[in-house]
Amino acid sequence: MPWRLVAQAVGVGYLRIEGEGTDTGALLSVLQDLRKKLETRGGSLVILRCPLEIKSQTDVWGSAGDALALMRSIKAQFDPTGVLNPGRFVGGL
Repeated sequence: MPWRLVAQAVGVGYLRIEGEGTDTGALLSVLQDLRKKLETRGGSLVILRCPLEIKSQTDVWGSAGDALALMRSIKAQFDPTGVLNPGRFVGGL
């Protein structure tokens, strides 16, 4: 699948995977494989933009790791009724 590195800074990279016209299953497979490889090396993969059919079948944020409990606590303090974008952030926050 065609790709290109668009930008890179210390610890951060922006990778564009150009899978237009590619079947959804192949693109999902590439994303899952890439995420798995990055996470085993201590990295992460966040999907910034993708077709809705991909978004509905994968977690665009990836793993929150051990920070999820802290994020839930902060969310509860700033949005106690849970009305601000429910379920749209990492871990379903």
